[in-house]
Amino acid sequence: MDELIAAGEGGLDSRADLAREAIEAMVMELRYGLAEPEAQQHQDPILTDPRRGDIVDVSFTSLEAPLELSYFVEPLPPYEEPPRGFHNRDYPSLWAAAQLCRLLNSESMAFDAMADALVEKAWTFAERLVLLDKFIPGKPSALFPTNPRKRQSAENKFMMFAVGTLTSGTKSEPRPKGMLFAWKVLSMETTPSGPKIGLTHIGRDLLNSMAGLTVAQPHPPEYTRRFLAHLAQHSPGDWEGFKLMMQSVSPGIGREELIDAFNLRWSKWNRNVASTNAAGYIARGREWGLVEMGQVDRCYVLTELGQKVLSEQEASHE
Repeated sequence: MDELIAAGEGGLDSRADLAREAIEAMVMELRYGLAEPEAQQHQDPILTDPRRGDIVDVSFTSLEAPLELSYFVEPLPPYEEPPRGFHNRDYPSLWAAAQLCRLLNSESMAFDAMADALVEKAWTFAERLVLLDKFIPGKPSALFPTNPRKRQSAENKFMMFAVGTLTSGTKSEPRPKGMLFAWKVLSMETTPSGPKIGLTHIGRDLLNSMAGLTVAQPHPPEYTRRFLAHLAQHSPGDWEGFKLMMQSVSPGIGREELIDAFNLRWSKWNRNVASTNAAGYIARGREWGLVEMGQVDRCYVLTELGQKVLSEQEASHE
């Protein structure tokens, strides 16, 4: 723990922060399937809480199609392995990308300026999302900054695991890493005033295909197929993680066996990294309707959609 904290991994400032994140992730995994089925089967803007009959409006979370963009940058080379870290939901990243379309629609920006503007929007949006946590499985506010007492840590976590960061590279050139760079939504360009971040045509196309998506889970199959098609074409490392998860879960597999599968596939990862990524892909699989919300006999199980997607993927390689 001390080594991770000293290295600044995940924006964690103390052992207590790291322990809280680990416990929250495990509680989310164990309780994921406990919400009433009625609350899990809708993507409508208006949901009904079956416990009390309350109306839950999620229309404010609907993603809008991008504005007409006038400035693009060239995409980065593809990431050949899954991005590592506590990324366990894709909606926050897609939401962030939609906001960035408005910030970067006519120019690229310095990373810090972009991050400051995005984080301010994320705090405001998260205040409304927290109210949905008790109605929708998967904790809609997860990954968003929600703890004002740990403001810097919360903001770092959101940027690192939902958006991306710049890290030190060779010859003092910063290196982009993180989900929106891996998906080729964002890219970096060198300018006389220093490196700047901009949107790509590829990212614009992804967001057009995600218009109308809300925070409600699982997401509708048509969105799932569009998102996975994007990964298969533009983000081979992330797509490989999804494929390995589905292939492993298809016959039914427990948590430790799934970690073993990830550790075997990416042998340079230590077991903690493999565990974090395996849990992340299970949570994302549930978000997209590929994995059943609850375990069956202590095993993860693919949904009917998950089996279809896996069968189609395997057939395409025969």
